[in-house]
Amino acid sequence: MPGRGLVTVALLVTVALGCISFARRLESERRLVARLRERASAAPGSGLLANSLSFSEQEAARSLSNAGAIVERAGCYHLEPERLRVFRRKRLRLTISGALGALGLAIAIAALLLHR
Repeated sequence: MPGRGLVTVALLVTVALGCISFARRLESERRLVARLRERASAAPGSGLLANSLSFSEQEAARSLSNAGAIVERAGCYHLEPERLRVFRRKRLRLTISGALGALGLAIAIAALLLHR
C-alpha cells in the first residue's frame, strides 16, 4: 500500500491535535478557577462578572458551570468549593484515562499501519 507512512502521520497528527485541544481546555478552566480563588468568589458579593471575561474564559465558565464546579448568580460566577473538589477528582481520572487512551490509540495506529 503506497502512502502508508503518510496515512500513519496524518492519523498520529490528528490524535496529537485532539490531545492539545483537550489540554488547552483544561488549562483554560484551571486559570479561571485560579482567578475565582484570588477573588475569594465563594463569599457573597464577590465573583467575576460574566461581561469581564474573554470569549475563551466564558466558554470555560460555561463548561465549569455545566459540570457544577462554579455557579452563575446575577451575572457573576462564584465557586462552589465542595462541588469543585468532586469535579477535580473526576477531571483527574478523565485526564489520566484520556492520556492513556490516546497513547494506546497512537501505538495501535502506528503498529497497524507500519506492520503491514
